[in-house]
Amino acid sequence: MTSDLNIDIKFSPYRYNYRTFSECGPRWKNEDTIGVVEMPEQGRCLFILCDGMGGLRNGDLASQTVIKAMSNYWLGNPKRRDCVKKIMDASNEAMVALNKKAYCGMGTTMAMIAIDRDMLYTAHCGDSRIYYCFEYGRFCCVNHLRDHVETTPEGWSYVAKGFVQGESRHIPEIHQFKKRLLTGSRFLICSDGVYNAFKDKEIEELLKSTIGIDELTGVLHERCDNAARDNYSAIVIEVE
Repeated sequence: MTSDLNIDIKFSPYRYNYRTFSECGPRWKNEDTIGVVEMPEQGRCLFILCDGMGGLRNGDLASQTVIKAMSNYWLGNPKRRDCVKKIMDASNEAMVALNKKAYCGMGTTMAMIAIDRDMLYTAHCGDSRIYYCFEYGRFCCVNHLRDHVETTPEGWSYVAKGFVQGESRHIPEIHQFKKRLLTGSRFLICSDGVYNAFKDKEIEELLKSTIGIDELTGVLHERCDNAARDNYSAIVIEVE
């Protein structure tokens, strides 16, 4: 499943292109969910990706529930400017919605980018990633926000943050980007099925490259078609 769109957000100094894809891969069902909320009259846009946690039941329902709850919070509060408190409030609403579901033990990661006129916020919990690429003259910085993965004394890895029924570890790590975005700046929101199909250096080179957003998305998608070991989903955003 793929989609693409250009966004000319009213009252925003920026214009954005974005592309998305979400595929089942070798799994028997897709537990990733992508959501995009466009609010051009408010100069606002929300990009969000959730990946149902492996080892827990009904990951697809968990990811869909969190996406829907957070999207509805954005749409239901059109006059509220984006801020850290708004993201936390939306996350709490999503956790309430998840806990109301009849199934037990569901969980999902969450990664999002919120654009409000000339402000940009990122928020994430779990091991879905947000990569960012800023260009300033000849300097280009490519990095990704850290995974919330820890290791037990026995050596088992587990996701330390996420939306999990009956638990309180869903408050995301939030960052506000205060630097002025320049044409060519790029963001990649993706599930682990995408970044595990690449070396970090390969993703860095792709985001720094001069290829267009369609070709960039195509390269990501094609590699995952051939190498992904899990569901794979991504949102590619580019500043025009």
